Amino acid sequence: MQFIFSLLSVVMFLTIAISSQSHLVYFSAGYNVPTATAVLSSSQSSGLTQQTISTYSEGIVYQGGYQFAATENFLLDINFNYLPGYKDEKYYSNSNGVYWTYTNSDFSVSPTINIKFNAGNISPYTKFGISVNFISLEMNQESGGTFSNSNSNYSYKGEFTIGLVGGIGLNLLFDKTYILFLEAQLNSFTYYPKELTITSTSSNGNKITDHYYLKETASGDDEIGARAFPFNSLGFIAGVRIVL
Repeated sequence: MQFIFSLLSVVMFLTIAISSQSHLVYFSAGYNVPTATAVLSSSQSSGLTQQTISTYSEGIVYQGGYQFAATENFLLDINFNYLPGYKDEKYYSNSNGVYWTYTNSDFSVSPTINIKFNAGNISPYTKFGISVNFISLEMNQESGGTFSNSNSNYSYKGEFTIGLVGGIGLNLLFDKTYILFLEAQLNSFTYYPKELTITSTSSNGNKITDHYYLKETASGDDEIGARAFPFNSLGFIAGVRIVL
């Protein structure tokens, strides 16, 4: 953890210190493919157990950033990444009308070091650094029929999550101002929420709210076992850089 914060401090310092060098801004979009999954639910039928396996990192991503070119081949990058995720994505249902959905998103800030290799109008590059992720995650359970419907909302909360970022890409020089780029970006982190709020609404509209702390070893009435939600992914990104 000390190494991560040291790297972040160095990157932030250098981005200020090299203000006389070349600057670039960029905008991009792409799609995240999960590289790790979790068991969201399991059900039994006719003696068989069926598991629902999914991830929380899949989907369209939008990015923007600012690059500082210390030298012709060495750049420092601050990247802003937004994963809208899914809203009310159904991942479990049964014949009794019970089903589960989840809603998720991730906003992250990633300072990275970029090293590029010039080859005419084409410049391959690699990058590595860290990500500071702010996760939003809720789950919903619906049960009952038309006249006996009930709902339970599970809202997870936690501090920011630190992850690792790496990638390879290709810059395509369009002219002296605009650069097109393609990138494969690897994101590696797991979300460990600290708190859980459960709000249950009965068919007559009555609400009951319970608050729990998630602990590795739960001992109190307001404590339950910790959970881990993987957000590991491989993103395929395309965008444009603008030389200032």
